[in-house]
Amino acid sequence: MSRIAKEGEIIDGHLEFLHSLMERGGPEPRDYYELDAWIAEVADQLKAGRLRDDDISRLVEGFGDAFSTETMQGFAFRKPHGYAGDFEIIERIYERYTSDQAKLNKWDVYWQQHSAAHAVRNRVNVFADELGRVCSERGAEVMHVLNLASGPGRDMKQFFELNPSANVHFDCVDQDQNAIEYAKNLCKESMQRIRGTDLVSQFECTEVS
Repeated sequence: MSRIAKEGEIIDGHLEFLHSLMERGGPEPRDYYELDAWIAEVADQLKAGRLRDDDISRLVEGFGDAFSTETMQGFAFRKPHGYAGDFEIIERIYERYTSDQAKLNKWDVYWQQHSAAHAVRNRVNVFADELGRVCSERGAEVMHVLNLASGPGRDMKQFFELNPSANVHFDCVDQDQNAIEYAKNLCKESMQRIRGTDLVSQFECTEVS
């Protein structure tokens, strides 16, 4: 991608680079380094005032469906639940979601390979391993865990699958009632395997007003 110095031509240069990716159906692994650099450049130019909000709107429009909620990047940008980092996008990261539409899939593959996405997935394993270690140390002792911003509940589901006999009770607090309902549904099967009780008797799920 050529770097265009004249401010009046900056957005045209960005649109040209974006168009080249769109023509190929999204980025290939060989494009990742340059695409990362391009995104950083756009962010820097916006911060410096060399790009305006209407320029960003043109870029978003240039992405077309690749910036819809069908993609990871579009979902993160549009925030359909009204806030960043909602339970649904976190679950998409955990589950390595990629669109089944050929014209969108490469964008999700690109998004999911970033270190931030890997870090989110890794925390499920860290949580299960660390809590499992504490359970082993405490034996049959009943443990109560406060899970703030509990989100989709994937961490709890994995913990109980790996530790079905653990005597652990969670108190879950999340601002989003949809997140609470999702977690109840996701973890229900695991809870039945542990004590044969329903989720509500194991979790005190509270929506923050």
